[in-house]
Amino acid sequence: DRAKDFKISFLEAEPEHEATFSKPVPSATTVALGSDHTGVALKDALRQMLSEKNFRVIDVGTDTTERCEAIDYAASVGEAVRHKRAAFGVMIDGTGVESAMVLNKFLGVRAAACHNEFTARAARASIDANVLTLGAKTLGEDVALSIAETFFDTAFEGIQNQGRLNKLDALAAKLLKR
Repeated sequence: DRAKDFKISFLEAEPEHEATFSKPVPSATTVALGSDHTGVALKDALRQMLSEKNFRVIDVGTDTTERCEAIDYAASVGEAVRHKRAAFGVMIDGTGVESAMVLNKFLGVRAAACHNEFTARAARASIDANVLTLGAKTLGEDVALSIAETFFDTAFEGIQNQGRLNKLDALAAKLLKR
């Protein structure tokens, strides 16, 4: 066998470690993390939580509470995910809505503004959301961390929802041609 000729060996995966959908694997996942001035403290807490879960974090800013535009940092998160420098993103602004609107302009980005664990779970399971947006003015730190944990612990339920994702991709392709 050619693999043996090249001294390549294969390991059998243990059943409990086999991935069946696109569930994020923390040790192999990079997350682009950004915020505007309202979300700096929450971004720091999220960076720590993600690091503790062995995610690689790309912090795209901001690091100051001086007023700035969420659009600029959301665009940085979107570019990182679009160009596959990050598999996932998290963006924090006052409500999470503005950033979701910006991020969903990027091809390949499916951003969801989540305000509780249910919406985070649904975003990942139903539409394979790859960017989470959060509101620093609408969520407490503990709730926001719980939402992020739920988002990253939920797998896309590909078998029953792949058609929906295909429709989203087809619509994006159609709109790009206009």
